[in-house]
Amino acid sequence: MTNEPAIEIQDVTKTFATRGGTVTALHDVSLSIERGTIYGVIGHSGGGKSTLVRCVNGLERPTQGVVRVQGEDIAALSREELRLRRKKIGMIFQNFNLLDNATVQKNIELALPARKLGRAKTSERVSLLLEEVGLAHRSDSYPSQLSGGQRQRVAIARAMANEPDILLCDEPTSALDPETTDSILELLRQLNETHGITIMLITHEMSVVTRICSNVAVVNEGTLVERGATVDIFKQPKHAVTRGFVDSFFQTKEAAESLRSPYVTNLVSEGAWIVRFLFYGDEAYQAFISEASQKFGIQISIIYGSVRMIGSAPLGNLYVLVRGNADQLASLFQFARQSQVSCIRINQAGEEL
Repeated sequence: MTNEPAIEIQDVTKTFATRGGTVTALHDVSLSIERGTIYGVIGHSGGGKSTLVRCVNGLERPTQGVVRVQGEDIAALSREELRLRRKKIGMIFQNFNLLDNATVQKNIELALPARKLGRAKTSERVSLLLEEVGLAHRSDSYPSQLSGGQRQRVAIARAMANEPDILLCDEPTSALDPETTDSILELLRQLNETHGITIMLITHEMSVVTRICSNVAVVNEGTLVERGATVDIFKQPKHAVTRGFVDSFFQTKEAAESLRSPYVTNLVSEGAWIVRFLFYGDEAYQAFISEASQKFGIQISIIYGSVRMIGSAPLGNLYVLVRGNADQLASLFQFARQSQVSCIRINQAGEEL
């Protein structure tokens, strides 16, 4: 059925037997990824992200729970059925996994059923793929002659060879510099738009999630601790691990230093509040601070601020000192809610009060 999720993970637990005992890589994970979306899964190294991907493509079977891809229970498929299903699931890895002794053309051809297509159609298909990833002029090159970004483009072309419905991307930009990372993410976004392909993107970098992912799930020590729309996760992260990722994205080490300054300490001791505002999209262009100050007769001093992009929209992060009576402060918070601005009172450690 077309309204079924592209990927549905239900109550999945995966354990491994080791000499030291049983290790739980995933614990009771549930996740639904709609067709045609780019869904990020973020977590620290060793947190279970790659095991989750291996359960989706059938390289690992869940100890408990069910993984369905396009409505099919992956663990229930026969070997032949799984082989056919995998043809519609493209895989992209951190380390490219190209054959060093094969040309770009040959690396991609190996993913195609040459006997069925014939030599001419196979060559034509590879040419189209290379043009789509921006490497039409490098078909005769070897991987050693390519940059890291170019090698990842070859890997993406190979993953797209059989016109998959789903792309599983396991840390595809971790070995790349920031500029090349942006270009690879933009290529993935274009493939999603052009082909309607579903992308499950594994990463440990929040900047990757904000660049192209509409939704994100946060995995920590094998447990899914938070999930939702990327914007919502940023505006109100609930779990400590998520807050850590969000803080690192906003470079809030600098904010932390500002919050601990003698100036702030002195005013807090005199009764001032520290408030964190988050402005998304059109909200970021509003004269909210000056309007609130004039409207309620309160003093607002900026401690620290930054603006980052989530997709094509800005997300502003602002720490301020607010001085006023209880009624004025209550009015400020109500005004923020009416203006669709996230408003949180925090202490000097950045913790919500």
